[in-house]
Amino acid sequence: MGLILKTTLKNILGNPLRTVLVVFAIFACSIAAMLCFDLTSTGRTLISNLLSGALGDTDIIASGKNYDPEKIPEDMPEYRIAKMRQLNEIIYEDIEGEYYLATNETAVIYSFNIEDAEAIGIISDVEVGDNEIIITEPYASALNVGIGDTITIHDIMRSPVEVTVRDIAQTDSLSMVYAGLSGIVNETTGDELMCGVDTLSMYLIDVADDSKTSEAYDKLNEAMPYAEYENIRDNDAINQTINQLVGIMFLVFAITFLLVIFVTASICERIVSERMSYVGTLRSLGMSPHQMIVILLIENVFYA
Repeated sequence: MGLILKTTLKNILGNPLRTVLVVFAIFACSIAAMLCFDLTSTGRTLISNLLSGALGDTDIIASGKNYDPEKIPEDMPEYRIAKMRQLNEIIYEDIEGEYYLATNETAVIYSFNIEDAEAIGIISDVEVGDNEIIITEPYASALNVGIGDTITIHDIMRSPVEVTVRDIAQTDSLSMVYAGLSGIVNETTGDELMCGVDTLSMYLIDVADDSKTSEAYDKLNEAMPYAEYENIRDNDAINQTINQLVGIMFLVFAITFLLVIFVTASICERIVSERMSYVGTLRSLGMSPHQMIVILLIENVFYA
């Protein structure tokens, strides 16, 4: 038996590329299976976590001149709402040696009622007073300013408004308000920047019970059908994207699973054909066919 085992192990180790091929096929199949079956359960959670990082607990975004928060129906599921306004601030920088040319970058200034925005998780631990602004590090670098300095931004009529830098926040690529060049002002400063124009406002709505998000979305559409709404939590586009990804991964899994079957079958056939002389020798020594089958199966099991 020792001689048989030694010969079997020698045959296996003598063909390392064959072993590598089997391992690779099984590894690819396992990875595809993991992605396929795990993506169905975790894909939606992953997207929800990304949205939470960008929009906090926001479930529905309402906007448009036909939206009026005072017309929200009384039978609307329990909710919280935060008003958000934004405007673009263009930063010009002269090109050295070119007196008539300049480069420009666009910063986004967000205006919130700070308490409402913190309640739905858009921002946290923020203190900003009237005519103050919190800017991100890239914005501060572009203007070459620090905390306590005064900067000039422009309202929607392009008139200059001076504000004081209250704080400099770190950039967070997953956050809507802290990504890239951006700043945050309170509602009073926002009123000044918007010059009394309120049609550019967006309302971030957090439905207390996420399972009732679709119900709240339908009620808002019935009450104000000409406004614009986006259902963040139960979005058909997101669901379709997840289903497409799952379909692609399932196809990859099916292909790799067939690869494992064909590779294994091919190797088994190869092993048997290569061992015919070995089988003949053992048979001539009196070994039974059943014992030979067991030996060949053991060698194939070692590959598995």
